[in-house]
Amino acid sequence: MFYSVFLWRRGFRQDNRVTYFVMLAAFVPHTLALVSRGFSLNQCPVTNLYEATAFVLWTMTVSYLILGLWSRIQFLGAFSSPLLFASGVFALTPRLDQQSENPQFINGAVSFHAALILLSYGAFGLSAIAGAMFLSHEHDLKFNKIRAILSLLPPIQRLERITGALLVIGVILLTTGLGMAPFIYPDTNTSFQFDAKIIWSVIVWLMYVTLLVAHWKLKLQGHRFALGTALAFAFLILTFWGTNLMSATHQ
Repeated sequence: MFYSVFLWRRGFRQDNRVTYFVMLAAFVPHTLALVSRGFSLNQCPVTNLYEATAFVLWTMTVSYLILGLWSRIQFLGAFSSPLLFASGVFALTPRLDQQSENPQFINGAVSFHAALILLSYGAFGLSAIAGAMFLSHEHDLKFNKIRAILSLLPPIQRLERITGALLVIGVILLTTGLGMAPFIYPDTNTSFQFDAKIIWSVIVWLMYVTLLVAHWKLKLQGHRFALGTALAFAFLILTFWGTNLMSATHQ
């Protein structure tokens, strides 16, 4: 994150892979920590807010490491590292890493359901970061043309395509994960109708589907589209914790 500050100050004129390899170095122990926690629980490590946050950050990092193989996309790390760092520090809050006294490990479908939804959050997070890159580049094109010309950031048209593609991936993952919910507890009488997490998830799904439809059909493009993805993810990340705590079935 601190190295990213220098890239920002230099106007992204220096094309190197320092950020990429530093994040790759951090990705290794992050992965080992998740694997260790997963084996200790004998399921996907998404049983509390700490684990869910760590899993979302892991998905964002591995996605960046794949996209960062293309030199013109590698500055995605400079935009994502502050968010990853801040969220990671927040996840270390002791109250978030509380284990249930009587954990229930039902079946693999529960882990798969949770993993798909959290993977969608990771895709939405990267789309918001690509949108932030678009807004930054657009600002330079308007007010600092020399900096924009010398910058090695991708063209804003490519950033818009990347933002849209990541949104599509996120919506597909979220739709699949939510679609599994009615089949996870087929033998119980648990009602999810008024569960805060379910209502919130439906709102998030509608928000992103509306954003995509507006982008495809209503010509919501450029600045407004990039700003919409950033604001949508801000809503997601700021309300995610509260809805989990309010939910009787997702605490």
